[in-house]
Amino acid sequence: MKRYILIIVLFLLPAFMSFGQTSSYNPNFISTQVYDWGGVDFLYGMYCDNPNTVISGRTKDTNNMYNAVIMKTNTEGQRLWTWTGSDNSKIGEISSLPNSTYVFVYTDNLTSKPQGKVASISQEGLLLWEKNISAENPYLMSVDIENQQIAIFGTSYNYVLICDQNGNQTDSIPLNINYAVNKRLRLLNNTLLISGSSSEGIHWNTGGYIAKFEKTDSVWNKTWQYNVPDGLQATFTEDALGNIYVGMGYYYQTYSTYLLKKLDPNGNIIWEKEWVPTNQCLSNAIQNVILLPDNKGVLFVGRLFSTSNDYNGIMLAYDLDGNFLFDKQNSDGAMMEYIRGKFDQQKRLILVGEIYYSQTNSKDIFFQTWSIDGITAVEPLPVPLPTDFSLSQNYPNPFNPTTTIQFSVPEGTNVQLKVFDLLGQEVETLVDEYVPSGTFTAQFTAKGLPSGIYIYQLQAGKFIEKKKMVLLK
Repeated sequence: MKRYILIIVLFLLPAFMSFGQTSSYNPNFISTQVYDWGGVDFLYGMYCDNPNTVISGRTKDTNNMYNAVIMKTNTEGQRLWTWTGSDNSKIGEISSLPNSTYVFVYTDNLTSKPQGKVASISQEGLLLWEKNISAENPYLMSVDIENQQIAIFGTSYNYVLICDQNGNQTDSIPLNINYAVNKRLRLLNNTLLISGSSSEGIHWNTGGYIAKFEKTDSVWNKTWQYNVPDGLQATFTEDALGNIYVGMGYYYQTYSTYLLKKLDPNGNIIWEKEWVPTNQCLSNAIQNVILLPDNKGVLFVGRLFSTSNDYNGIMLAYDLDGNFLFDKQNSDGAMMEYIRGKFDQQKRLILVGEIYYSQTNSKDIFFQTWSIDGITAVEPLPVPLPTDFSLSQNYPNPFNPTTTIQFSVPEGTNVQLKVFDLLGQEVETLVDEYVPSGTFTAQFTAKGLPSGIYIYQLQAGKFIEKKKMVLLK
């Protein structure tokens, strides 16, 4: 029987290795949650919607069919809802519009010429609108909230597209960059920053760069470009003064290190650091750069290879003057790569990424929480166990085609969660097993079913409750 319990809480042992100098800013592991997306291909975006988190990515089944996925979690990483795109869809980054709805870029049909789209989704996970854009396979995006503009970049063109907050194309920025991979895009007040790797390096994805474009008298011009010939896929963030913190791998012939730089708003170097791992492996990569709260410093997160076939998540922190603060590497035996990160309202560090299972050649998504001495404001309170049986209303409702059902049990018991049509015929069994005390979520996907009202029923011991949900196609 296929299981659909989607939140697995793993209170992993704090088995993390630290290299180099220690400091007062010591990261303390709290917990990891793992989400089964049913065949993860790639985690792409993360948006901080305090106290919640929105993550975008895509799945790939055994027939190499892609599906775009957006998931929203609460501050403890518990899934609130999941939106799934059409068959063979592919997604990029996600952000927020001025009206607080979410916006993302994706391609909804990879079997024909891939048509790029920009779309909006509500706080409850309902698709609000989508617009075709003149770009194939869009994957990078930035929203300028103040000026209500969206910048979009895709794989098959050498310009950045500008749309208004309704997805209508208004402008474009010619890049004139021989790029191989672009990793980060930021639009703010008629200024664009973009980074990645050019196609002019020694290796296909070396040639790290960051470039700045500005709009003057309705014309976009490149004001500067900073190049690192052996850099691997540069990414960046900025502080309030416009200084830019760039992180990338640094390619040597047989191994790679980490190259970390601070540039002023004009692209001049303020400081640069090279962090050298103890191993001699290629493809070490920085995936995300995050400012520490209260101007404490900057955090670089990504992937570190310990052998040619084994890697772990890595985080490196420096203060804004370039002084080393700490480094931490996952060492619990799981192959976990950090893709994106943020700080929540308690100033806890939230990292999301991919966990790889070499035995089955498969991946899941994980949500990891850390406190940092000297930074975290309040230690997290333990999540209370439920005192009563309960079955919550599915979310979203109406839905198409996927919805999430949450239930709570105050004590360990055998649980059945089933879906029926209005004739009382069983449609699907979501859960049929013993579960411990706690709150759980299960996901129901109604592909192939007609629109209409369906009944879902929870039976846990002597407790039985039913609720209605509406499939609206």
